[in-house]
Amino acid sequence: MPTLVDTNILLRSLQPAHHHYAIAHNAIAKLRREDSLCIAAQNLVEFWAVVTRPIQENGLGMTHVRA
Repeated sequence: MPTLVDTNILLRSLQPAHHHYAIAHNAIAKLRREDSLCIAAQNLVEFWAVVTRPIQENGLGMTHVRA
């Protein structure tokens, strides 16, 4: 059965220095072995908003090209 992946899991899996990185990375790896993973349009909107937001404003500060 497909599993919907939360945006926060996707975001943490991109941040190796974050203290939740290993949990997110391992969760995705385990789920991929057992099911197919899905994202929704809302995930993409939330992901884009956070990764392109400046670090000073609680974002990841990525450029649009990198995001």
